[in-house]
Amino acid sequence: MPAISAMVRQFTSPGDQILVQEPVYNMFYSVIEGNGRRVIYCGTTLLMPGNFWQKKCRK
Repeated sequence: MPAISAMVRQFTSPGDQILVQEPVYNMFYSVIEGNGRRVIYCGTTLLMPGNFWQKKCRK
């Protein structure tokens, strides 16, 4: 995960929030939080009928 860690440091500042669209590997959370950033979780749910996607975000 060194490349992801380097990108987090390059493009964000400590304390910034980073949106993560779930599902992802657990290591993504560790890298973000380990670099002093905060994770905003955003999962995607398929709603029926009509097959519309809904995003549910939480801090």
